Amino acid sequence: ALFSTIYDTATRIGAMLAVRRVDVDLQRRWVFIRAESQKQRADQVLRISEATADYLAAIWQPERELVWPLDCSRATFYRHADAIFGAAGLPHDAKSKFHCLRKTSLSYTAAAYGRAAACDKAGHSSMAMTDRYLDPTIVGTADTPPPLRVSERPMLKIFAG
Repeated sequence: ALFSTIYDTATRIGAMLAVRRVDVDLQRRWVFIRAESQKQRADQVLRISEATADYLAAIWQPERELVWPLDCSRATFYRHADAIFGAAGLPHDAKSKFHCLRKTSLSYTAAAYGRAAACDKAGHSSMAMTDRYLDPTIVGTADTPPPLRVSERPMLKIFAG
């Protein structure tokens, strides 16, 4: 659910780990990202796919405040993430991992809806910053981002540059 939500929203991992249950509407399929958890210090409401809403519903625990509370240290969490990304054949060095999901999501958004939409989704203050995130091999296509489906083990085009 975490990976899929990051893929859908292009939200940074730190901001995503701060999402509270009250910030998610599974019926309307959106996630509210609070300004205080964002690098750009702005609130955002971002859509999630039906598949992501289903993944979230599967892990939903009403008694928790946070959607993804860490029950381990950040270092342990990142070691587990390294193993998941590695098993999927994806980059998992210090500059990759979740950032590559963000770049991939922004690239597909730009391909489908334009660079301005990707800039808004990223919360960037300039198009020049967003352009640094976009993979030209994705942006040059008209495909919309495929939903991230765990069961299909997708081969994602990840821009690690």
